[in-house]
Amino acid sequence: MRNQQTKKLIGAFLSGAIFSLILLVYIIIICNLQITNTEERLPIGLFLFILVILLTLLIAIISSVIMRIKEIKSKEEEEASKY
Repeated sequence: MRNQQTKKLIGAFLSGAIFSLILLVYIIIICNLQITNTEERLPIGLFLFILVILLTLLIAIISSVIMRIKEIKSKEEEEASKY
């Protein structure tokens, strides 16, 4: 029982961490291109729009992982499977 809970915790954490890292890489690449590429920069409005979308997705992923970990620790899933 405990081993299964540990596997679920690791799975939730790893999936969130992988997708968060992917988004962070995109954010770093876009910011780096915006800073270093002086000839072909994105318009500032478009750059900020893309940045806000990516940061919102990052926050959503982190919060969903936190909620999933709380759900696993509180054993809600096991109680719901009884019915």
